[in-house]
Formats: sequence, structure tokens, C-alpha cells
Amino acid sequence: YPRRLLLANGGRFVIRNCILEGDTIGSDTPIEPLVEWAGDDFEAGAVTSCLIDSSMLSSPVTPLRASLGNRQLYLRNSIVTGLREGISVSIASGAQGWLVLDSSTLAPSAECLAFSFDAVPQGTINVWANESVFGPPLQADATPATVSIAGGSDGVLWWEDRCGYSDRRSGGIAGVGWGNLRADGHALRFAEGVRAVLLAATLPEPRDLTVVAFQLAPDCDAAHWDAAGGEIGANVVQVGPQAVEPP
Repeated sequence: YPRRLLLANGGRFVIRNCILEGDTIGSDTPIEPLVEWAGDDFEAGAVTSCLIDSSMLSSPVTPLRASLGNRQLYLRNSIVTGLREGISVSIASGAQGWLVLDSSTLAPSAECLAFSFDAVPQGTINVWANESVFGPPLQADATPATVSIAGGSDGVLWWEDRCGYSDRRSGGIAGVGWGNLRADGHALRFAEGVRAVLLAATLPEPRDLTVVAFQLAPDCDAAHWDAAGGEIGANVVQVGPQAVEPP
């Protein structure tokens, strides 16, 4: 396995119908994220976007790290999992960035999302989560928060609709009140509680992970939570190179 699969310093990329895995069994644990979008695009004039579509990223370290200065990172029908935080997002002082989670599943052992900010004036990260799942931690003995924020929660502007939260997460932000981030109508029609998000089977060891491991149990709330009464989160049969096209 390579120590890092993709380092994009500026520019754009699209990851579509891929399964990207970091080394979970090697003796030398990599220190770099599996995929990293480094630098910033302050001089670009327009917002630069990157897309991860119908793919799964898994790694013993952070699967995905992005610096979102004047950038938008868009995840659609994708799965992010690993032994640390799922997506690490940073933003430079005074910058604006956007993170979109659309019908995706985040289920790492640590926080699903880890935000960090430079010194004042603080930047702003706008998050839109739609019909996505914040699933159980990959390691059974972990009870992480959903989100961690370093540098002050005022920099995260959060909106969500029809998302589901596993009760095996603390339901909050490390060190910050979860309710403050999702107050004033910013969180609509979400599923939480014991039956909100359940998987069809116990998660396997990291080295044995496949997309099927993240199939929802048919009797949990998230399996009937989208606008049409169907599943939220990633549709596992449409993830990866063998994806089945929707009818």
C-alpha cells in the first residue's frame, strides 16, 4: 500500500466509483491522510470544487483531509471510515469554505468530522448535510463525539435535513455544546435514539471491511427516513467499481 494515495496541492479532482484503502495490516502505520486536498485557492477568483462520488475511503489514519479556503468539498453517496477521525477540515484566517454531505455515511472510530481554524480573524466553514448517516464507530469500544472543533465553534455554520445519528456516538461536539451548532432551525427532520441508525450486521475487523458492512438494518429509522420513505446514507450497491446503476 502507498503511504498516501492522493495529494492535491491546489487544482481539482474527482473520485468516482472507487474503493480506496489504506494499509490496515502493515507494520509501518502511515502518518499521512489517504487523500489530502492541500493549499488554498484565494487567487482563483471563483470557488474551486472537488467531488467524491459513489466511493468508499478507509484508512488506519485520517482517510480525507481538506483545506477549504475558497473551496467546496462535495461527498455524494460515499462512505468514509477508519481508525481515527473521518474527515479533517481546516481553513485559513478570514477564509470561507463549504462542505456538502449528500446521501453519505461517515463511520470512523473517532469523530466523523474534525474542524480546525487558524488565528483570528476566524474563517468560516459552511456545512450542509442532506440525508446522510453519522454511523457507529468502527471500533466497538469507542464512544466518540460526532464532531470536534479546534479554534472555536463560531466558525462552523451547520445546516442539515433528514440525517441519522447512531446512539453509539456521544451525540455532541468534543468540548462544545451540540445544540448550539444545530439550533434555530439548522437541523431539520433528523433521526436519533436507540433505533435511529443500526447496521444489518456487526462491523468486521478493519482489514475485512467492504461496502456491504455499512448496509442499514431494514427495521431501523434511517432505513425509511429519506423524502420518499427510503434509506438515507450511502446506497451500498451503488458504491465502488461494481456499482449497480439505479433504475
